[in-house]
Amino acid sequence: MNVSIDNLRKHVDCLASPELKGREFGSEECKLAALYVKKHFEEYNIAPPDKYHDYLQTLPWGGQNVLGILRGSDPELANECVTLDAHQDHMGDGFLGASDNAAGVAILLELARVFAESNERTRRSILFACFDGEEQVLNVDGKKQLMQGATYYVKNPVFDLKKTCALLTLDTLGRNFLSNNLLFILGLERSLFLQSVTGDCVTNSHKIMFNTDLLTGVMGNYIPFVEKKIPSLFISNGTHQDYHGKGDTAEKIAKRESFVAEKRPAEIEEGLLGKREGEIDFDRGAPSDRRHRAPKAPDHEIERAGEKRQEGRGDEDEPE
Repeated sequence: MNVSIDNLRKHVDCLASPELKGREFGSEECKLAALYVKKHFEEYNIAPPDKYHDYLQTLPWGGQNVLGILRGSDPELANECVTLDAHQDHMGDGFLGASDNAAGVAILLELARVFAESNERTRRSILFACFDGEEQVLNVDGKKQLMQGATYYVKNPVFDLKKTCALLTLDTLGRNFLSNNLLFILGLERSLFLQSVTGDCVTNSHKIMFNTDLLTGVMGNYIPFVEKKIPSLFISNGTHQDYHGKGDTAEKIAKRESFVAEKRPAEIEEGLLGKREGEIDFDRGAPSDRRHRAPKAPDHEIERAGEKRQEGRGDEDEPE
């Protein structure tokens, strides 16, 4: 798989540039980031959904998701999709968010290019989704809520959720407080098939630390998908000393040649796209007393997360 480090750096440099001012949800700069994603979807021949001919799914409280589809080759499986997502927004106010989450968007864009240029089209379709509004707390339907874009999408999907086989969330990548070649993956306990696919991606040079979100809590954009019982993984390099701080800048990622363990998400995605036999299951690996019950953050935890975002600093020992 021909992943270009130069492309990844180019995307991070643009999205985490001072000109975009940290891509605060609802800002003109966040919209510019969305248009940057759209431009590259068009360049890579990633198709817009039928519902959104300009790729943009406008959110009712501001902002926009950017959605693109690479159709599968199998007449039956092409109606199913694996979703790859990354949130494009950050905190604004000079917090540039290179690892969180310009790097996640960069990886998504590069994988879109790689899959689109491949001579072997995947059997299932791929939905590439850059969700907006992951960072900011808003009152939605009388409740304080993060993950605005992902939550809106699951209520207004472009693929039937029953045909959404799996979700891979890319969040906080490019820097690691333990090892450049270490990935953290949450959510594997819910699917034996996901366990088998992901386990095959471990090598001596690229390690994966499998965590259970029953211990850490469900995090980020995959929360709404887990609540819909869609097998979902949260893929991250973990937090670092500049997480949600003004030191999370592009040059600290660009110095690291192997900054994303870049082929691992692609290999996981390939394993879900029809190259392997087996049923994609949900919750078979979870403890029996927790089956089909995705843990939800209580309101006071959501308020605490929002306060930390306003302070400009999150906990440094747990991924977003």
